[in-house]
Amino acid sequence: MLGFVEGEGSFSYSPEKNTLIFIIVQKDNLPLMDAIKDFLSSKLEVDHPNQVTVKDDEAPVMVYSQKAKSKGHTVNSIVVRRLNYIRTMLIPLLDTLR
Repeated sequence: MLGFVEGEGSFSYSPEKNTLIFIIVQKDNLPLMDAIKDFLSSKLEVDHPNQVTVKDDEAPVMVYSQKAKSKGHTVNSIVVRRLNYIRTMLIPLLDTLR
């Protein structure tokens, strides 16, 4: 996972929406992206079971697929928008991957 985060991952901040987002983008590899999403989601369920949400639109880790405009490839993205999850789960996890 460290290779994906270092090579394809990034954090971005939107001042208009006052949101911090973590994203990993990968071309054509949806099963891998789903596996990473499941891994990140399972960390929440094990470490903070009371924070697990039921509604998909509120899930802390989401996978999106779309066709790239330039070459027609499918681009898959793992997106984390919940600041609390980024702060309490994701950043500490990334610190352990050194």
